[in-house]
Amino acid sequence: MSRYESKHYFLQNVKQSTTAKPSSELELLWQRIEKHTKRNANFDTKKQGLFTQFKEQVEPHEQYQAQMIAQQVIHLSQFIPRKSLTVEQRSELVDWINADLDYLSSHPFTGDLDIAAISHTFRSQLDKHNQAAVNEIPASELNMFRAMLQQDFPGLELTDVTKLHGWIVNTEGYS
Repeated sequence: MSRYESKHYFLQNVKQSTTAKPSSELELLWQRIEKHTKRNANFDTKKQGLFTQFKEQVEPHEQYQAQMIAQQVIHLSQFIPRKSLTVEQRSELVDWINADLDYLSSHPFTGDLDIAAISHTFRSQLDKHNQAAVNEIPASELNMFRAMLQQDFPGLELTDVTKLHGWIVNTEGYS
């Protein structure tokens, strides 16, 4: 065998072994399954690494942002009962605070923030404003409101002014 022939023979054997076709369709499918299994395992490893990197690098910043928004909600809530705000300004302020509370409620990285306590702070300031507004309702308007309610809900007794005020502020508390 000449040098050329041996080289040619060697290359043919290499090509045949690397391009050998599976003997059956089942073997072909099994090879594809193994290939995809390895690919998925590699993907899971990369995904876990990315998640670990996120937890180390990004999560502290996300938690800090959530804490700052929570502090902002608490701070802005203090302005709700102020008499110097117009109706439009107060409405905008309440909308802004509600948007921040919605963000915090749906934010997955709030850490140990007590969203319920923050919401309670907001609601208590809003209730304080509403109670003050109801207390300033003139008797004539209060009587008109009482008449409307009694017309819509026959048999409803609204003789107690304090209960009527409470009902105006918090309709969920009275039935």
